[in-house]
Amino acid sequence: MFKKLLSIYGNRIVKPGSTLEPNRFYYFFNEEGQLFGIDRNITKNEYQLIKSMYIEKTFHFDNALMQQIHEYLWEGKSYPFAQKRGKFFFYHELEAGNDQLHSMLKDIFRDIYAISFLEYTLVFFFDRFDIDLEPLFQTLSDDFGSKITVHEGFFFTDRLPGENIKQYVKTVIENGVMRKKDYTDLADFILALAGSEDYCMLKLIKEGLFSSLKDKDEALEIIRVFFSNNLNVSATAKSLYMHRNTLLYKLDQLSKELGLKLDRFSHACSINILLNIK
Repeated sequence: MFKKLLSIYGNRIVKPGSTLEPNRFYYFFNEEGQLFGIDRNITKNEYQLIKSMYIEKTFHFDNALMQQIHEYLWEGKSYPFAQKRGKFFFYHELEAGNDQLHSMLKDIFRDIYAISFLEYTLVFFFDRFDIDLEPLFQTLSDDFGSKITVHEGFFFTDRLPGENIKQYVKTVIENGVMRKKDYTDLADFILALAGSEDYCMLKLIKEGLFSSLKDKDEALEIIRVFFSNNLNVSATAKSLYMHRNTLLYKLDQLSKELGLKLDRFSHACSINILLNIK
């Protein structure tokens, strides 16, 4: 695709040197993650078309944190957030009302950071993890009179490279899982990947998801035993020499930490797939 762009624009596309000139060029990352610039004299329609195909490098001169978030995702820079643990979701941008939607989400989740990602808005949040995104976005769709397609991602910590989140979002979009229904989540994506045998992405998800667990070894042991006992709580408690109520509490906590419900079939299947990825 980039070769075709080069053939169309020729010397209006430049390979950046050590100093970038955002007043003269728009900058984008091509399919291989390499930065290129294109003359700002292109038309608005041309700019929008290129923006829909490539990630734009933005310059937040008046907002250092937003610049750090951008560099964390696309340039391998350090983790930018003060909070050690968060979660993300992304939605297809509205033709009109995007600013209003962002304002409403900020009121709901309190502390959020939103960044453009192709034709989507990627939102990081660090509070109100108890909110169920599916009914929330159904309500917002009704309020705006326009369907809002949203995908709920996974929990992350300050140990997760931004490249992993970027690659996850990019693959969800390219995979087409969001075209099947208005709300999708991590489990939907894992099940879609299992059919395509994209083991690299499954490993990436496994690394990101399980690294957020507080007591990873104990948590994974409980999950494995739970699955080996066909999701039977009493049998699992007996196998682990654990009181049934204690196990129920731990399973509930695990569901909250993972963002996946162990008693929901599709979620349980997706976790089991990850456990079996070497």
